Amino acid sequence: MKIRKKEFGTEKNTAPLPTLHDKVSVSKLTLNRLYIIVSIGFWVTYVSSTIFNQMMNKHSDFKMVVEAALYILIVTLLNFSALVYLFSREGAFRRFN
Repeated sequence: MKIRKKEFGTEKNTAPLPTLHDKVSVSKLTLNRLYIIVSIGFWVTYVSSTIFNQMMNKHSDFKMVVEAALYILIVTLLNFSALVYLFSREGAFRRFN
C-alpha cells in the first residue's frame, strides 16, 4: 500500500477539533452587545451630521446632494452588513452557552 505524501501548505496538526464549542465568557457577550450599540450610534451620528451639513450649506447644488445621499446609502449598507454579522454572532454565543 502506497502512503500519500501531504500536500504542500497543509496543516501540521492532525488532531481533530472538539465536537463542542467552549463556553462563551460573559465579557465576550458584553463586548458583542457593546459593538452593536456603538455601530448603531456611529451610524446615527454620521447620518445626522451629513444631513445637518447639507441643510446648513447654502451653496449646495444637486450634485452635492446626490453625492451625500449615495455616501449615506453606502455607509448604511456597510453598517447593515456589520450588524448582521454581530447579531448572528450574538445568536451563536447564546446557543453555545
